[in-house]
Amino acid sequence: MLSRLTSSEVEKLYELLVKRALGDAAGEDYVEWAWSMQGDGLDTPYLRILAGQDWPFDLWEVERYFLQTLEDLKVELPSEDVLSRQCVCLIARSIVSGAIPPAEGCRNIARLWFYLDHPSALRNWDTLEDDLPMRGERSSDRLNSAIIEAAKALLASSFCAGGIMMTR
Repeated sequence: MLSRLTSSEVEKLYELLVKRALGDAAGEDYVEWAWSMQGDGLDTPYLRILAGQDWPFDLWEVERYFLQTLEDLKVELPSEDVLSRQCVCLIARSIVSGAIPPAEGCRNIARLWFYLDHPSALRNWDTLEDDLPMRGERSSDRLNSAIIEAAKALLASSFCAGGIMMTR
């Protein structure tokens, strides 16, 4: 019988999947994810291989072991479009919870808005991103509040309806 990944395991997986969707996932991100999953008690042959990869990482090889690990865990990823939409919602949730700075989350959602071919539900994120200061500079409290409110509205919208379901 299939059981669901724990909420902690899903969260860790989606943190990696967000980086992957943004094109920011590096070999060490996959290896650190594998270590974390092992720390949570998961174990498969490919998870062990992934966790044992050494630097310098061959991203193609690491990605192959990652996908094989998901198959071993019976985790089916949704289509790239659905996965990217779910990543947007996870980023919005992270903004609201304070897990990531509003400016960082805004930039990431704006990048995914572009990747998803500009869905109207995310149009305001491009505008919000245009208002952000240069990287390294602090955004105003007013702008941060606007980003948090936009994230709350996004989470309450039909764009984020359905949630994240994964099984093992």
